[in-house]
Amino acid sequence: MPHLSPKAELRAAIDRLRRGIPPEEIEARSRAAAEHLLALPPIARPDLSTVALYLPLPGEIRTEAIWEALVGRGVRCVFPRVERGRRVLRFYPLRPGDPVERGPLGVRQPPAIDEVPLVEIEAFVVPGQAFDELGGRLGRGGGYYDATLAEAPHAERIGIGFDEQLLPLVPMLPHDVPLDWVVTSSRALRCQPGRTRSSARGPW
Repeated sequence: MPHLSPKAELRAAIDRLRRGIPPEEIEARSRAAAEHLLALPPIARPDLSTVALYLPLPGEIRTEAIWEALVGRGVRCVFPRVERGRRVLRFYPLRPGDPVERGPLGVRQPPAIDEVPLVEIEAFVVPGQAFDELGGRLGRGGGYYDATLAEAPHAERIGIGFDEQLLPLVPMLPHDVPLDWVVTSSRALRCQPGRTRSSARGPW
């Protein structure tokens, strides 16, 4: 059996953990996480105009409650679209109930209509496999969000997941883009850019 890298081992462990969460518990935890996220200073401000969300895969925090609340506030919600041969995601607006498509990675995505430039997006709400308090995020390995966030340094970067996905430390590479906030179903954390990863201790 081939040896797995620390990142691959961690992804597999988180996948096993999330498969054990019952659907009704995912729904309840997602609504609790939505309350914390909607209260964040960069999201609660009255002049917020455009937020990037995601259409969840099975086992991820659901975004419907966030989406509906933001639309109710008059905020434009945009969603990522994966295109083959391109690492930086493109974003398109959706309203609740709009039709979506199946993307090349099996992820639901918006039709390619009325693209919204990255410069207009004020906050990105992103999923992940694991997070830490230093802003570390472990994705699924494609590097799409890291490439995208690197092109939008002006925007707030908010990771969202279950409490079990918040770890003492996740493995990061130089090209991985840190988060500004991490939100779970029990709390919201402002990440600590002043701390160094070498001073932190964790199992990974």
